Amino acid sequence: MCELLWSDPGPEPGRQPSKRGVGVAFGPDVTKSFLQNNGLELLVRSHEVKEEGFAVEHDGYCITVFSAPNYVDQMGNLGAFIRFEGGHCESETEEEGEGEGAGGVEGAEDDKEEKKPEKEKEKAMTPQFTTFAASPHPPVRPMAYASTFMGGMGGGFGF
Repeated sequence: MCELLWSDPGPEPGRQPSKRGVGVAFGPDVTKSFLQNNGLELLVRSHEVKEEGFAVEHDGYCITVFSAPNYVDQMGNLGAFIRFEGGHCESETEEEGEGEGAGGVEGAEDDKEEKKPEKEKEKAMTPQFTTFAASPHPPVRPMAYASTFMGGMGGGFGF
């Protein structure tokens, strides 16, 4: 589980020790194999600080998006979020087909595909990135609202 959560993409093929000292660095070949074995087209991950808030690696098959700008008030990085535009999710397509005789009708998939306009068939979902800088903190000392109740287990509500 640790490797799954803390591993990061790296430029070299295969797996190598991680620069963090936990997990591994995995190469573009590992990403492509993972996607192929799981019937996926893209790996979107987080938890790794990126200077620009995001990074596209491994020939575009691995995207890291990090939403915490100026991480721990000292990294100076941007934050980012990702939105996918265009195309349709499989679940949307399946819902459209329901109730139109698609259940068990031979060739229903072909009919559904033919009904789509040609432009829509070709338009793939593409990631759109939005980046942002950190906002200034209010003039309150860190942990000012933390409680010592039960060793900090009070949830910071001053119990």
